[in-house]
Amino acid sequence: MANPVTVMMNDGRRVEFSDAAALGRFAASRAFHLESLLYACSDDGFAAFQEMQTDARTNLLWLMQDLASEVRELTCAVSTEHAAAVAGEQREEANHG
Repeated sequence: MANPVTVMMNDGRRVEFSDAAALGRFAASRAFHLESLLYACSDDGFAAFQEMQTDARTNLLWLMQDLASEVRELTCAVSTEHAAAVAGEQREEANHG
């Protein structure tokens, strides 16, 4: 049976996942959204980004910063869950020798 995973985000939100795989899928999804925003502001989209009003540009940059922070927190949680799973497997192997 899979163990639920709880992640405390930088902004104080508590996010719960059914298991580590669900956490990994959510982290990948958030990274994809961030990547899409970054692509939109580069190359062809850069001219449109520069033409945006200052407030709109600032809001978009804050959104990207928030997403980057969220991705960092989620990937840290994924790494922690993976390390715990590996340690559990190693203990299990040692016990069954």
